[in-house]
Amino acid sequence: MAAPEGQLLGGPVVLGGVFSGGLDAVSLRQKTCMSYTLQPIELGRQNTLYVIQFTTQPDAKHRSECVLKEEGTGRVFVDPSTMQVTRMELIAPNHHINPTEIGTWYISIDYAPTVFAGQTFWMPTTITSTETPADAYTPTVYSFSATYTDYHKLEISSHIVPAR
Repeated sequence: MAAPEGQLLGGPVVLGGVFSGGLDAVSLRQKTCMSYTLQPIELGRQNTLYVIQFTTQPDAKHRSECVLKEEGTGRVFVDPSTMQVTRMELIAPNHHINPTEIGTWYISIDYAPTVFAGQTFWMPTTITSTETPADAYTPTVYSFSATYTDYHKLEISSHIVPAR
């Protein structure tokens, strides 16, 4: 069997909010937009992550305060020792891939600690996104995968010099 061949397309892979607000989906501010369920925790096992399942409320896409504007389900994995999210997964079954295609969108984001100026921030390290049209006989699967490393602080200094 031959290896699959890929082709570069200018597809609908536009991703936003992963660095600035993606985790808002599982915040107290979204409790009217989402329903949450804590998955059962295995007692006695070390390094067991907390898993929180989330689902959009039926009317969430019509409310401006809701981060997720479409039907979706997902889960986040929380490290119990730091209470930080280490992974987020989302499935949106009726995602508008582009103006002519609707299908399933799956995205996963892995987070890890990064130190900036002596402070620790949890930043995305791996992002994988796949969009599969529902109504195509032979669908084009749009996928995006990125790895982020070597974060660094961007700093700019400026000085106002009086006119001479």
